[in-house]
Amino acid sequence: MPGDLFDSINHLVELHAGAVWVIPLVFALAALDGFFPPLPSEAVLISLAAASATTGQPAWLPLGFAAAVGAVAGDNVAYELGRRGRLDRLAGRSRRLASALAWAGRQLDRRGTVIIVVGRYVPIGRIAVNLTAGAARYPRARFAGLTVVAGATWATYSVGVGHVAGTWVEDNPALGALCGIAFALVLGVAVERLAATVLPATRAIPAGNSGETVARHDEAMPTSGPLGEVGGALRVVRDDLSDPAVVDLLSSHAAQLRAVSPPESAHVLDVEALRHPDVTIWVARDDDGVLGVGALKRLGRRSGEVKSMRTAPHATRRGVASAILRTILDEARTLGLTRVSLETGSAEFFAPARRLYARHGFTECEPFGSYRPDPESTFMTLRLT
Repeated sequence: MPGDLFDSINHLVELHAGAVWVIPLVFALAALDGFFPPLPSEAVLISLAAASATTGQPAWLPLGFAAAVGAVAGDNVAYELGRRGRLDRLAGRSRRLASALAWAGRQLDRRGTVIIVVGRYVPIGRIAVNLTAGAARYPRARFAGLTVVAGATWATYSVGVGHVAGTWVEDNPALGALCGIAFALVLGVAVERLAATVLPATRAIPAGNSGETVARHDEAMPTSGPLGEVGGALRVVRDDLSDPAVVDLLSSHAAQLRAVSPPESAHVLDVEALRHPDVTIWVARDDDGVLGVGALKRLGRRSGEVKSMRTAPHATRRGVASAILRTILDEARTLGLTRVSLETGSAEFFAPARRLYARHGFTECEPFGSYRPDPESTFMTLRLT
C-alpha cells in the first residue's frame, strides 16, 4: 500500500514538479495534514525534494518554507480545535474523560517539549497531541513556539531526505518514517534541555532541617510590599479575572482536580465562585505572561482560606507557588487575620502541595468552616503573628 501511494505521487511529481501551483499545494497539504488526516504531506514533500535535486524544479527553498509554514498553521489549528471544543466542560460530566485529560495534561506538563516536537513527525500522532494540548490548556505561546521549531525542522528534514536519499525512502517508507521520529526525539530532548538552560535558574538552597528546598526567587522575595514583588521580572499582583490566560489556567486547574478526586471530595472553586467579593485573586507574572495563580477567601473577621493555588506548566520549579503563597499571607496579615487554613488532597498526587504548605509553617488540623472529615482531604492551618 505505501509503495502504491509513492508510485502515484512520483508520477504526479514527474508531470507537474515545475508547475506554479505546486508550492501552494505543499502548503495546503502540510496545513490540512495537521488536523485532517490522513494526507500524504511527507510523501509529497520528499518526492518533490527528490525531483528538485535532479531537475532543479521546484526550488528547494520555497518548497521547504511552504511546508514549514503549512505545518505550523495546521498544528495550531488542531490546538484551537481542541481548545474551543471545550472538552474540559464535557469532562465535568464524564469522570473517564476528565481522568484522560488530566493524565494528558500531566504528561504535557512534564515533557511537553519532547511530546509536541516528536508528535509533528508522526502522521496521526501529531493531531492527537495537538488536540490534547488545546483541550488540556497547554500554554498557547509556548505551544506556538514549539510548533515553529517542530514545523521548521520537520520541513528541513523532509526536504533533506528527499535530496539525499529520495529513492531509498521511496523503497523503505516505514524505515524512513522511523528515522524521522528518532531524529525528532533527539531534537525534542535537545530543545527541552536548551529551554531549561535559557529559563531563569532555580538554585536550590536548604530550608532549615527539613531536607526540602526552596527556589531562588523565594530566597529573594520580600515579606511585605503592596505588590509582593520578587526578584527579577517575576511579580505577584492582584487580579480581577478579566485576563483570558488567568481564566484558562484556573479552568484547567479545576478540571484536573475534579478528575483526580471523588465528586464529594472535590472542593475546588470554579471561576464564577472566585469572583465573589470575599475572594481576592493573586497572579504571578513576568514579562512573558501568567506564571501562576492563588486566592485568599475570607471566612470571617479573623480567618481566611487559601484557594486555587496553581502554577502554569512552563513555570514550575521557579518558586512561583511560594511567591504567591507569601503574598497571600502578607495580605492576610494586612487584613488583620490571625489564622489562615486550607484544604488539599491526601493522595500522593497532592504530596508536593502538602510539602509546600508545611515549608511555610502550615500544620495539619481538624476540618474547619463548612468542611467535614474526609479521608480524601488533608486540612492544614497557620497561625499568623
